[in-house]
Amino acid sequence: MAVTLTLNLSDPVESSLRQAASERGMSETELAEEAVRKYLFLRKFRKARTQIQEHLSAIPTDDEIFKLVS
Repeated sequence: MAVTLTLNLSDPVESSLRQAASERGMSETELAEEAVRKYLFLRKFRKARTQIQEHLSAIPTDDEIFKLVS
């Protein structure tokens, strides 16, 4: 299912989008969709990485364990 999204872009952004799409042999729509897809992936990845780091911070490091047993 395709959804139509209307974007209001400044002239410099629109010009850059047009040029980048042309250089890649894509339409502006295809390039914009790719950019949104990559942004959403990175957002999901960063959220997962933050959650993993929070869990890992609860695990003592080798140095902390060494201090406890020394």
